Amino acid sequence: MILKIHKYTAISPEIQGVLNLCCSLLKITKADLLGSNRKRLLVNARRICGVIFRRKYLLTTSESGVALKKDHSSIVYYLKDHDSLFEVDPEYRHFYKLVEHALGLKDVNEKDQDHVDYLELLLAKLEHLEKTNKDLEKKLQDVNEITNF
Repeated sequence: MILKIHKYTAISPEIQGVLNLCCSLLKITKADLLGSNRKRLLVNARRICGVIFRRKYLLTTSESGVALKKDHSSIVYYLKDHDSLFEVDPEYRHFYKLVEHALGLKDVNEKDQDHVDYLELLLAKLEHLEKTNKDLEKKLQDVNEITNF
């Protein structure tokens, strides 16, 4: 699925979902995620989002930058840095895998846990699906109110 983002248009619900999921799993606010603070946790969250945007949604670095309120060069750096960080930083690898599994990008497999708790993966997936379901129910309710059903 290819989603296009233009700096003058609203960010798609799928991209918003990724941002919300990262905030939820990492226990950070959206303002922090999209802000300029360079705390390691926040930079890692931005990096995870940037990598997911590029690899799953095939956004350009400029489009990913718009979604994260960063310059495209930051996204280039996130992509360049991801693989080596994934290899050496267990905390980063842990959170990246949580996001990946919660979004359904990778099947949950008990054999491939690499220090990621199987129940934690399932809980992350469940929380993401519940949030998505709640958002869809709200939209359906709004549509029903508009159409008087």
